[in-house]
Amino acid sequence: MQGNEDALSVQVVRVTMPDTLLLRVQTPVTQGHSSIYVRLFGVDCGEDARKAIVDWAEVHPTPTLLVADWLRDCYGRLLGDLVDGTSSLCEYLVTQGCAEENSEHYQEVVGDLLKAEEPE
Repeated sequence: MQGNEDALSVQVVRVTMPDTLLLRVQTPVTQGHSSIYVRLFGVDCGEDARKAIVDWAEVHPTPTLLVADWLRDCYGRLLGDLVDGTSSLCEYLVTQGCAEENSEHYQEVVGDLLKAEEPE
């Protein structure tokens, strides 16, 4: 995961799937907002993860988005995690029993991208 001084402060808008979030990101250049989809990186979430994500987002209303090398999955979703101070959403889900760690996630995503064919 990358983290830097130009970290993106985000707001969770919706949990669209157990591992996918719709986030509102402040765009400093235009002084507006943009919406992006982010898939949680390094975890396999169960159906009960949705409620746990909502609970975490209520306690952490403006977390920071950390992304995995700006990598996207085969659907174009960024891979990342949300953090607020020392609290990580992915770690929270694992400790709550709503998700399991997936150390092979990076290789799986890169493998899917390499297998994908470009349209002619």
